[in-house]
Amino acid sequence: MSYGKEVLSRFGGRSVKAIGAIMADARTALRSGRAEEALQCVEQVLASRPRNLAALTLRANCLIGLERLSEAGEAFQNLAEAHPDHPEAFLGLARVSEKAEKWKDALINWRNYAEASGEDIEPRLRLAKAALRLREAELALQASEEILEIEPGHEPADLLRARALQALGRFDEAEAHFLRLMHAQANSADTVIAVARFAAAGRRWDLFKSALQHLQGCELKDDRALEKILPTLVDAGWFGEAITLVRRMRTSRPVDHLLWYREHWLLTRLGDLEGREVLLADARTALATWPLELALLLERIGCFDEAAALRREAASSQPRKEVRRHLAHYRKLGRIDAVHQLLAQVPNPADFAEQAAWLKQACRRTATDAERLRTAEAEPLDLSLRAFERLVELGHRSDEAIAPLRRIAICNNLLRGIGGAQRATTLALKALTTPHHPFDRLMLVTVEEPTKERSDEGLGHLLEDMEVERLLLRPSDAPLPTLVEQDPDWHAAWLDLLALLPREIRRQVLGTYNLLAEARPDKVIIWGSGPPILLPMGLGALMARTQRIVVTSRGIGNLDFSQSDRIVGSAVASATERGYLRAFLSLPQVSFMACSRSLLHEVSRLLSLDLSGESIVYNAVLEEFLGTPDQARSRPLAGPPTVGGLFRHTLVKQPFLWLEVARHVHQRLGLHDVRFVLVGDGPLFAGVRDRVRDLGLEERFTLVGETQEVARWLGRMDLCLHTSMSEGLGNSLLEAQLCGVPVVTTDCGSAHEVVQHGETGWVVDSMEPEAIAERVCWCLTQEAWLAEASVKARRFVRENFTLERMRADLLRVLGVNSVAPPQVVQPR
Repeated sequence: MSYGKEVLSRFGGRSVKAIGAIMADARTALRSGRAEEALQCVEQVLASRPRNLAALTLRANCLIGLERLSEAGEAFQNLAEAHPDHPEAFLGLARVSEKAEKWKDALINWRNYAEASGEDIEPRLRLAKAALRLREAELALQASEEILEIEPGHEPADLLRARALQALGRFDEAEAHFLRLMHAQANSADTVIAVARFAAAGRRWDLFKSALQHLQGCELKDDRALEKILPTLVDAGWFGEAITLVRRMRTSRPVDHLLWYREHWLLTRLGDLEGREVLLADARTALATWPLELALLLERIGCFDEAAALRREAASSQPRKEVRRHLAHYRKLGRIDAVHQLLAQVPNPADFAEQAAWLKQACRRTATDAERLRTAEAEPLDLSLRAFERLVELGHRSDEAIAPLRRIAICNNLLRGIGGAQRATTLALKALTTPHHPFDRLMLVTVEEPTKERSDEGLGHLLEDMEVERLLLRPSDAPLPTLVEQDPDWHAAWLDLLALLPREIRRQVLGTYNLLAEARPDKVIIWGSGPPILLPMGLGALMARTQRIVVTSRGIGNLDFSQSDRIVGSAVASATERGYLRAFLSLPQVSFMACSRSLLHEVSRLLSLDLSGESIVYNAVLEEFLGTPDQARSRPLAGPPTVGGLFRHTLVKQPFLWLEVARHVHQRLGLHDVRFVLVGDGPLFAGVRDRVRDLGLEERFTLVGETQEVARWLGRMDLCLHTSMSEGLGNSLLEAQLCGVPVVTTDCGSAHEVVQHGETGWVVDSMEPEAIAERVCWCLTQEAWLAEASVKARRFVRENFTLERMRADLLRVLGVNSVAPPQVVQPR
């Protein structure tokens, strides 16, 4: 007897009381993620009351929960036609349209939902939120103002109005509105966070400071609020305030490993290695009675083996009563990951059947095959390292013969912008196609196709004359092609595992798979190691049974670490995600390609993998990528000496250290009228500008911002100063030398590989501004050395970082050329 029949029997057949009880339980099941169980209950009601409007609506919502979108859309459409005054029908249609990414239909249905709801505030609030999501700021502003007419002072509507003004570009009005809201709702964390994010985005620092003062009195109750404010504080350079905030939250949640990790991450970004060690010692003491939390913390910071040993020891030594206490605690918090790991380690899982049942219910996900998932083993709801390792285990093959590589696909998420990854990908394509490529097919797989119309935003226009097929990746929920269905075991395993992925990642995996399964490349190069690229494109390539997969990272920052263990943070948000890369690189058909020896060494150290046999492909440097040179200045020095910098204004590049060096140089050589030029933009640009003003150096500084005419500005420099904490290769160091500009740089990873120490520049083994300034002053006063270094620098780059060498290296990685590349001149 089904659950619904049991209730009907208990409450007397078709009585109203019985139906009400079933509907209540069905709603509870749906809210808990048990859509299949909820659907069974509702269908029992509809068997006796086929026209029950509430049951019909709930059934359609269950279909959404099961991701049976076409059936759900049809059900809601029938409801809307039969009951045009029923708001829930239009609400359901709006949800279905958004899940299907039919944005215009979604907006129409959100409007219909608001209109059918009369004077209710909640539908208008949902309409305003949807309009902002769909970039219809005018509609969002109108809906929020209608709410405020009905209920003045409505906090969510007030916030939406301010955000709509911001989206419309009416920044002064938005600031005034945000400021009024913050003073009226001083203890509202949502309001203060929204104000801080608006102020940071618009570089309105007085408002930002005011928001931080209010934030000290707010109670941040969840990680969602912290996740919103921490990046804002960090990008603005307010590390002290960020650390204070995390510590304040930790006083109420001392055994939450995430808060310990947040502070560890902040100290890492600051380069405070000593403070990080003190924090870890404090964490070991505080979490001594919570070994799982300590293990989770250790995993996040990359201590995988220690964390695994700690979990095994805790599971085997803890009394059953203590394990139950921990399980109850994590269940109350909804911590599925912790419950899963505890149950995976206990010696007798049968003793904890109740907790195992709760986990399985909480983790039940539906995607391609709901029936299969009902009997599948419980897995964490989120994309855990354990699930990822199971995915990549499917890629191990030893029985297939490797055919000659004739079809090559290079994957990157997009080619807008002029950053290192975009330049490296474009250079690789140019190298492979100059003078022609030796493959049957050379394909570029990208999320957004570069065009000439967007040439002012990146390097996409340089691809127009290259012999490359461009394939645009479209995320898809399309069924798996017959290619996979012909292999039942492979197909079945992927059905199980895809269901564990978040929907957006799953759609990208399927989209990549469908594209690669049709194109059938022999080898795929995944340009980037972060989850936005590695997960969808790497898993799609695995799923399509690609013979060889190459993962390449062009910068240390992409791996969340840097030289001398100064982890600087990046697209890879945690050590767990670094674990994805470790598992992926352990596959026999996957290899790694680095852009420098230092990067290869650091990846090996970080992931505890022996990558000594992997490939190194140095970037080429081309003058045509640097814009039009400015010939107005020639060397040796003609007029006042000019010290320049070329970098994005982010924390890893240490622009404030650069300014401190400039201050010391000015103090020592003020009589020489030294000039300073900074080329580049970024989140810290406004702070750099303000600091220049505070130092009283405005008349000596030129802040160029972002430009594609890099060569023109390099032509005005006598010396390039680089103060980065970390570099994968250091493209700007090579570009400066190509233009004949000697460099002074910090020891940022690959610096010794791209600079001939003492010949084409100097690598300073110090982060102290006085020491760096001393070397800069020496260079500027040695005109003979500057002139000789300029010639040597240009020759060094032109001889060693050429397109021909990059082509030879890439062809060797692809296994189609056995000719040895020219030897790089080793630095002295």
